[in-house]
Amino acid sequence: MRGVGVRPLLVLAALACVVSAVVVLARGDEPDLTTMAAATLVVTVGCVGVVALRWGGDLTAAPVLWLGLFCLFHFGMVWTLGVFGVTTLADVTTTAVYWVATPWLRPAVTVASVGALVFAVIALALAPRSPAHRARHRAKYLGGRWRARRSSRRPAPSGSGRVSGRVSGGGARHRARHRARHRAEVHGRALAPGQRRLCDAVAATGLALQGLGVLVLAVAIVGRGGLGLVGGGYLAFLEAAQDQTTGYALWAFGVGSSLTQLGDTTARRWGLVVFAVLALVLFPLGLRGSVLFPACVLLATRTLVGRRVPALLIGVAAVAALGGASVVRLTRVGAQPGPGGLLDGVVSTVTELGFSIRPTAEVMRWSSAGQEPTWFVSFVAVPLRVVEGLTGWHGGPPVDDPRLFNVKVNELVGAIGGSPVAEGYDAAGVAGVVVVMVGLAVVLCRLSRGPFDTAARLAVFPVVALPLTIAVRNSFAAVVPQVAIGLAVVLAVHLWARVQHESAGAGRRAAAGPPPVRTARPVGAARGAS
Repeated sequence: MRGVGVRPLLVLAALACVVSAVVVLARGDEPDLTTMAAATLVVTVGCVGVVALRWGGDLTAAPVLWLGLFCLFHFGMVWTLGVFGVTTLADVTTTAVYWVATPWLRPAVTVASVGALVFAVIALALAPRSPAHRARHRAKYLGGRWRARRSSRRPAPSGSGRVSGRVSGGGARHRARHRARHRAEVHGRALAPGQRRLCDAVAATGLALQGLGVLVLAVAIVGRGGLGLVGGGYLAFLEAAQDQTTGYALWAFGVGSSLTQLGDTTARRWGLVVFAVLALVLFPLGLRGSVLFPACVLLATRTLVGRRVPALLIGVAAVAALGGASVVRLTRVGAQPGPGGLLDGVVSTVTELGFSIRPTAEVMRWSSAGQEPTWFVSFVAVPLRVVEGLTGWHGGPPVDDPRLFNVKVNELVGAIGGSPVAEGYDAAGVAGVVVVMVGLAVVLCRLSRGPFDTAARLAVFPVVALPLTIAVRNSFAAVVPQVAIGLAVVLAVHLWARVQHESAGAGRRAAAGPPPVRTARPVGAARGAS
């Protein structure tokens, strides 16, 4: 096995385990919930693990976070049912659960597992492969002595970007060098002063978007019942929050929170404070997706600028938030928290999050009844509607347009959300799922690879990544307009900063006056002659 590294073997072994788990899910008619839970857990750990390993061991990289969210929202219910039994459904009192006993749950889980595997393979193929990235991974996870031994035995040529020399395995000085080297490698090269100022302008715009989102959300809440709505009940708040205005307010809040992390220390801290305050209000009220998705994009954005959050801190905060939010939710709907306390809260929350597998099961049910595939029309329905509106040939209001996947689901089943797997299967069956997951993986991986040598490229990442992350449990209809609005905001900030820079330059040149005029010497005159 000389010449074959350890990591490629680990990746191949993990992928083999994932393929075996998918085969187990696909075989047989009705595997028990325990088997499904074990198989989906293997799929999750295998896919997320190999992607994280290939992306330098960084759990906050955008492809890793997206895939982890995808598995949580599609397999969470299967995990809790397989481990704790069907009694966990007793805590989910706000959603119909009859569909769990239908024969379409297993095929839906199988197709979702195929989608996770496809995403992982594409993320592996598009992962960064620079020597500096590999050196950073070795320095972080294999220790300084391994690096010193390798570098002393085969020194790296100067200018190659590879870490050389004997460096101790710990210490504040080593960590500081590691952070500085990471920022230099991620950005490709140091940002120019003009780009740094543009990053500060983008961060200021992010703070403005945060404030706008909070203001619109507050006005919407006050207009639908005032502060009593916030404390009046979980179901009442959710009913009031389900409209387009609050949806765009939450989007502005999420995008603005990530954009603030591109600025200086003051902007970053204010962005985190505003995000934390609104999260403490929204998360216990049941709008977990409105906090969870922006939080993941915010973490990925901080990773791009070399400011990672420790994984242990993220894990502790996530468990506490899931448990606490579930206890508050049960209290608001009139139920009593179980004797298990925090554990029961986490289990019931994961169960409810895992209900995003239902749209896939429903799509497979009506497809088996003879409904024709849509051939991806739902992914381009919003641009088509814009063109129809401009040309005067419009198909009516969005609520009546069956080309939109969310409208179709609402008419046939009800407001149960969406899923990229469900929408892909509705478009072209399993092949449609593969196409959708490949497209999502390509976009997210290309966004995460950079290079991030300009403020515009840094700002585009959260603008595009947030709608794609929200689409984990929603239809694709909102992705196109949200991305378009976000890109328009970034372009406007870029043009404004450029005009300001040119105006300042013209002012400085005018204040300096005209350049001195040098007189030419006569031809043939000797230098220094009187």
